[in-house]
Amino acid sequence: MTDTATLQVRLRATTYEALHVLGFELVPLDPSVSLPAFSAGAHIDVQLPGGLTRSYSLLNDPQETHRYCIGVNLDAHSRGGSRYMHEQLRTGAVLTISRPRNLFVM
Repeated sequence: MTDTATLQVRLRATTYEALHVLGFELVPLDPSVSLPAFSAGAHIDVQLPGGLTRSYSLLNDPQETHRYCIGVNLDAHSRGGSRYMHEQLRTGAVLTISRPRNLFVM
């Protein structure tokens, strides 16, 4: 991936993780290209319709550069982000995300 502020990824899979929690596996549009490296504790911002941007922790092993995995809790008081992710986002969708950032680096 190029060194830009945002990246385009495809939703490869959605999984049921727990009550009201879905897992989302995001992969590069070009499978031959690696996603930017990250460290434990890193987050990405996901841009959603209506100008919404939500931050999610990366959950997978930082050595996996072929995907990013996030978990999204369906918030009962959602202002649209988690509701959209749970109810409307489908496998194959293209999303714009930020490069990983880590505010917890020691």
